[in-house]
Parts: sequence; C-alpha cells; structure tokens
Amino acid sequence: MVAPWLTVLVMSGIAVVCAGWMAHRTERRLAELERAHRRLHFEATHDALTGLPNRQLFDLYLADALQRGSGGGLLFLDLDRFKVVNDRLGHLAGDDLLREVAQVLRESVRDPDVVARLAGDEFVVVVASEDEHDLHVVARRLAARVRLKRDTPAGPVTVTASIGMVRWSPGTPPETAAGLVRAADEDMYRVKRVTRQALPSSSDVGAIRPNPAYDSIGVRSPLTTAATSQAIGTSTP
Repeated sequence: MVAPWLTVLVMSGIAVVCAGWMAHRTERRLAELERAHRRLHFEATHDALTGLPNRQLFDLYLADALQRGSGGGLLFLDLDRFKVVNDRLGHLAGDDLLREVAQVLRESVRDPDVVARLAGDEFVVVVASEDEHDLHVVARRLAARVRLKRDTPAGPVTVTASIGMVRWSPGTPPETAAGLVRAADEDMYRVKRVTRQALPSSSDVGAIRPNPAYDSIGVRSPLTTAATSQAIGTSTP
C-alpha cells in the first residue's frame, strides 16, 4: 500500500510538470502569434517586390513629418527607359531591375530619410532636413547612382531617374500631404519634358530641373543641378 504522503508528492510533481509544460506551450504560442502579427503588419505596409515601405506607410510617414512642423523635402523619382527593359527582356528582368533600384536608394539616403515605392517604377524619398542644401545633395546623389545598364537584343539600355523635388519650410507646411506629392510629381514630369527636348533619346542623363520659386501650396523647389545645366546649355550657379 502506497503511503498517502507519497501519493500527494507524486501528484504534486505531476501537477508542477504539467503546469510548466502548459506555460511553455502558451509562451511558445504567444511568440508564434506575435511573429505572425509582425509579418502581417510588414506585408500590409511594405512593397512585396522590393521590401520598401508602400504607399500606405509612406502616407503615414509624410503626414507625421508635416504635423511636426519642421521643414523637409520630398523627392519623386520615375525611371527613364524602364519600359524598354521590361518590353525587351520581360517582366522578370523588370522586377530584378526594380529590386536593384530599391537597394541603390536604400544605400544612398541618410538614416533619417525614408524611401518608399509608390507603384510601378515610381519611388519617393522624404528628406528629413530643413536645410535646402541637404535636399540638393541627396537628389544629386540619387541621380548619379541610379544608372543601371542592361544588355538587350536591340542593344544596351541604361536606366536612369528623372527626379522632381519640392521643399516646405518650418512652420509653413503645405496644406496636405497629397498636395505635396502632386507638386513633386508635376516637377518630375517637367524634368522629363526638359531632358527629352534638350537631349537625344539615347542619352543616359538623369536630370533634375528647377521649379518656379513658390507654387500654390507654398513649396519651394531647388536650384538647377549640373546635369540639367549641361543639358540645356546654361551654367550652374
């Protein structure tokens, strides 16, 4: 006959083991749920192809930057001749090119700056600085580094970037984030028009064009860059 105290001891031991096992299982399950939650959040806020923040997360970043009331800048990049690569080499080659562009952008901006992919071959950079010079430096660096060559059956193609830029001053932000993006987008298209008129279609120059001093939402654009100055035959200040 087993002593009652021994039965109690064995049962207590079993209870402790079961409790520890259940606690471990619960902890592991919670960790799995946390990882799944982080993964779903990342997938909802980041571009699946490049891993960059998507339009949704970019909108939050930009709105937050404007609400802080400090100055800053926005660069809008559109790839030149990307469609040529896509058409000649296929969509997989186009996807590889977009991933390479994303990596170049990541490596070319400063820690406080935010790079995002809006859609297709359109990228944006929020430059976290009140200094207009910093905006120029980042834009010129991106224009210089986004020069990716691809060999196609019809000959080599170099993909570059047309960059539109706008800036807002401390205490006088634009009315809306959407208005700021629209202004940078419009400036980018002005860049494309100028370079297409001034340069042969085979040129590899990715240029940055100046905007009038202030537009309707109070955003100032930068000075002419060296690339554009050479393209239109003027001198850089």
